[in-house]
Amino acid sequence: ALRQVGVVPDPGATGRLVSIATAIAFGLAPALNVARTDVNEVLKEGGRYTFVAWRSPEQGCDFYRIILDAVKLHGQLEGILPPSPPVFRFSDPQECQRVLLAQGFVDARAEIISLSWQTRLAQDFLHLVYKSVVRMAAILEAQPESAREQIHAHILESTEALRRNGVITLQFPAVMATAIAVPR
Repeated sequence: ALRQVGVVPDPGATGRLVSIATAIAFGLAPALNVARTDVNEVLKEGGRYTFVAWRSPEQGCDFYRIILDAVKLHGQLEGILPPSPPVFRFSDPQECQRVLLAQGFVDARAEIISLSWQTRLAQDFLHLVYKSVVRMAAILEAQPESAREQIHAHILESTEALRRNGVITLQFPAVMATAIAVPR
């Protein structure tokens, strides 16, 4: 449930961590208390938990806009895989704070951060999709070959449309949320 991205060990050698940073929030855990339990097991009291969650296409995320538009136009998005929790649940800073506080953290804060990704090759975007978004890669792989080829072509064309001065830049706004652990 808890995927480690960055940790800071306790200088007091308690075996617990001073901070944990993850790239994905509780959103994909089957139950929010599972993630809270995982964090609580390794984070010392007063330690800080931080996560980052992508914003939705409507909130300016080129990455998901391009992929979702392509699949909706040329393939099938629903019914291919078992249902998942809402992908963009944590794209709202207030929801992040609400959930962290409800899970027993204190001093919850969340803010929108501007991130971007650059490349010179549109094909790099397809590689990024397949290497970084497991569920989306599975949805693409489940499409009939002709639909998948159309989806890939649409993705490449949409990515190329973002080229300026030889560089393709995709906007990846995210929410960064953080809170402090307290004893349970």
